[in-house]
Amino acid sequence: MMMAHLQRIAEQGDRFTREIVLPLVQGIVSFAQGEYAKAAQWLEPVCPQLVRIGGSHAQREVFEDTLLEAFLRAEQFDKAEAMLAERLERRLSPRDTFWLGRVQAGQGQRQQAKASLDVAAQIWGIGDAASPEMTALNHLAAAVH
Repeated sequence: MMMAHLQRIAEQGDRFTREIVLPLVQGIVSFAQGEYAKAAQWLEPVCPQLVRIGGSHAQREVFEDTLLEAFLRAEQFDKAEAMLAERLERRLSPRDTFWLGRVQAGQGQRQQAKASLDVAAQIWGIGDAASPEMTALNHLAAAVH
């Protein structure tokens, strides 16, 4: 119902809905349905334009993170790696470093994956060892050793 309403608005000439809102919603719906390649197709062209929707950087980053996770789950490792390289160039992040380890593991780069996961574990070291992030990191680290 919401999707049909958005499509009507877009067809009536609302450029913002057509170019930003509808693709974001379609991307999130595709992701929720497990259609990760399709989600990436919808989200990828929109993410560079997220500033148009307003909100804080942290709020917009949710969509970027969804795109990144869609790339990973669709095994589009080159795209995920490029996105992570740009993000890690701006700032060191344990989550992005962990995701880089996932990319490297997916590409069969075991040594690089191990190094990235070790860095992520060091940065996250003060966190809760039972958190979902640490559990996922430890599971992947064991798999690449």
